[in-house]
Amino acid sequence: MVLQRYSIDNPIAHIASYDLISLGRDDFLLHALLVMLRNSIKHLLIEQDHEIIGVLEQIDLLSYLSNHTRLVAVQIDRAQNKAQLKMASQNMTNMIKAFNANGMKIKYLMQWMTELNQQVLKKLYAFIAPPALLENSCFIVMGSEGRGEQILKTDQDNAIILRDGFVCQDLDKITQELTDTLIDFGYPTCPGKIMVNNKNWCRFLKGFKDQIFQWVIEFKSPLELAIFCDAKAVAGEVTLLDEARKYLYARLQDNQAFFSHFAKPTLSFETPLSLFATFIVDKSYANQLDIKKGGIFPLVHGVRSLALEHKIIQLGTIERIKHLTEKGIFEKAFATDLIEAFGFMISLRLQFELEKMKEGEVYDNYIKPSQLNKLERDLLKDSLKIVNDFKRFIHYHFKLDRIG
Repeated sequence: MVLQRYSIDNPIAHIASYDLISLGRDDFLLHALLVMLRNSIKHLLIEQDHEIIGVLEQIDLLSYLSNHTRLVAVQIDRAQNKAQLKMASQNMTNMIKAFNANGMKIKYLMQWMTELNQQVLKKLYAFIAPPALLENSCFIVMGSEGRGEQILKTDQDNAIILRDGFVCQDLDKITQELTDTLIDFGYPTCPGKIMVNNKNWCRFLKGFKDQIFQWVIEFKSPLELAIFCDAKAVAGEVTLLDEARKYLYARLQDNQAFFSHFAKPTLSFETPLSLFATFIVDKSYANQLDIKKGGIFPLVHGVRSLALEHKIIQLGTIERIKHLTEKGIFEKAFATDLIEAFGFMISLRLQFELEKMKEGEVYDNYIKPSQLNKLERDLLKDSLKIVNDFKRFIHYHFKLDRIG
């Protein structure tokens, strides 16, 4: 404050901070660091019985946690260049293994890893993008990363929204460097080329609005819209994404035909469970089943369709289910079943992904039911039955039998 030349006679209200964030004294240190990262703050109030008992500073927290070699957050915060940031990013896998082995709940593991991933992306964008681009663009992530449901690194689904009229020299070089660096960090390319080095996903705000119009009014590329519905800003000017989303909601109105077409992919894949409650496996793929197509995707997209219809702004599948329940769309018991089934299938996929990594194999969405114990098999069968119930709900809700 001295450097800003405030007079010592000025009222303290002019320099005070308001709407401060606090945690209870029994909260975990990792949660405190997550809150600091998520809100870009360096101090937290600590309360007990609704009274402030202290202030936790980020520098003290990082100093304490720096002795925990698994803590990637410290490395991300202290990274001064791409090489140091890459090292932090590569250490995430060991951190996932450690947290998973220690029994961290899948919900919190998803939150923690998503926040770290987004901190990496935010810092990387700041390293690569010139200041003018940072001020006049919004770097967004979509898909599982946007929903906060990514744990291990998956395909890049990202985009840049540019302020209308802003011109950035060497934009193509910048976006290509960003894509190439993410590949180097271990983020695979998107098969559908939904990445910033594709001009369709790096354009002016007006261009995104034109694309949204085609998605909604002309029923074009519903899965591209689905990915965009999960968009989250990680760097730059957040209001650009807010404007695009506001335009999307304005175009939707009560277009029931659109919602039916949008929800239809929920039923695209067969649930891998027979009438006799036996698993349907792919014999050409070592008797495995695709847990994403068979179970996770139908829940994610069906819930996303309902959230879009009711203009629910939350991005995560679990949070969307909770808000849909509050609106009376789901009964509480059914909502609980959906959340538990979703969490179990995500956890099961991670279990097989880590095992494949351990064996030096490329991890994917396949799991092998024969390797599950009895409890896991029963839980998977119950989860897939819930998926089938949910599909019937979506079929009835959106009247999918009326569209071709």
